[in-house]
Amino acid sequence: MSCMNLKANFSANRVKPRGPQSRVCSSIGTLDFSDHREIKHLRIKTPKLEPIIDQNFLTPNMAEIESPRHLVNLLRTAGDALVVLSFYSAACGGCRALQPKICEMAAANPSAIFVNINEDRQGKLCRGLHVRVLPFFKLYRGSQGRLCSFSCTNATIGKFKDALAKHGTDRCSLGPAKGLDDEEMASLASLDLIPENYILSNYYFYYYYYY
Repeated sequence: MSCMNLKANFSANRVKPRGPQSRVCSSIGTLDFSDHREIKHLRIKTPKLEPIIDQNFLTPNMAEIESPRHLVNLLRTAGDALVVLSFYSAACGGCRALQPKICEMAAANPSAIFVNINEDRQGKLCRGLHVRVLPFFKLYRGSQGRLCSFSCTNATIGKFKDALAKHGTDRCSLGPAKGLDDEEMASLASLDLIPENYILSNYYFYYYYYY
């Protein structure tokens, strides 16, 4: 079963707790109110999330995204290679169950690039790319850019295999690698994850390549 990644967002200008030291506990942390009129101290204890990717199963064509710019640059320089973005979380049971199969498919498709994006560390990036359910996948290739997006689990792994069979064959693009499309780039820029000139540089690169 797909695992929705739910996070609690706390925002308040003024809080009126019931007593001098009211506490509200949740599954991800504790809100500590030490004043009748306003929050004096906010402490959120997030659970320790262990990585789910076993280093022993990683293949040379697998990479972990470190930042939004890292992702943009990787897609721009991927050439004609098929790039599979795999969004996951350590808190997602479906992601944990599916990860060994993803590693197996990466080993069976050495010409493709499998890119892991940890939602626990890159949550803002995932929101910018409109990823709302985990595990989730996006496929990109050469000048075609984004080919498809879908979610799947062990029970629906055939969806992943079909996408690899359809888009995984070697081919040459008539143009540079497009990477993220304009809407995705604009979304990341609106969240201050990449500078505006990243979008302009995409435009000028395509213009000078073709003209």
